[in-house]
Amino acid sequence: AGADGWTLTTGLDGAQKKALDRARELLSHSHPDATWAEIIGHLATEHARRTDPVARAERRTAKAAAMPQCLTAAEGSVPLTANRPGLLRTVRDSALAKAGGACEFRNPQTDARCGSRVRVEVDHVLPRALGGTDDSTNLNCLCAVHNRLRSEQELGPRWASAWKRKGAEH
Repeated sequence: AGADGWTLTTGLDGAQKKALDRARELLSHSHPDATWAEIIGHLATEHARRTDPVARAERRTAKAAAMPQCLTAAEGSVPLTANRPGLLRTVRDSALAKAGGACEFRNPQTDARCGSRVRVEVDHVLPRALGGTDDSTNLNCLCAVHNRLRSEQELGPRWASAWKRKGAEH
C-alpha cells in the first residue's frame, strides 16, 4: 500500500510490460533504482504536466531565464538568444531512431561503441553555441555521461554545467 493506503493491482500483456520496461530505462537518469510505484507515479504526473499549456509556458520562461546568455571570452564569446527554440521533437526522435536509442560514443583508443541505452540524449557534433545546426548530419546520440564529457571538452565546464539537471522535475 502507498503512503495513503491505496494499492493498485493489475495485469499487463507482453506489449504493456515491454512499454513499462522501456519507460523505466528512459527514466533511469532521474529515477535510478525506482520502484514500479515510483515509475508509474512519475509517468502519470509527467503526462499531466506536459499536457497543461500553462505549465509548458512557465517551464520555457524559467529555462530561458536560467541559461547563460553568452560564453565567456575564454570560451568563445558567442551570444545566445534566451528564446532560441529547442530541437524539434521529430528531429530528436529521428536521431534517436538512427542510433537505435543507444549511445554512439566511441572509445578513442579501442573504437568500441558505448551502446548504453540509459540516459541517452541527442548531441550536436558542432555545438549550437558554436554555430552548429539542428541538421541531422550534425546530430548524434550520447549517454548523459559522454554528452557531459564532450560538452566540457568543447565548451568548458562552466557552460556544460548550465545543462546540469537539478532534480527530477527539470
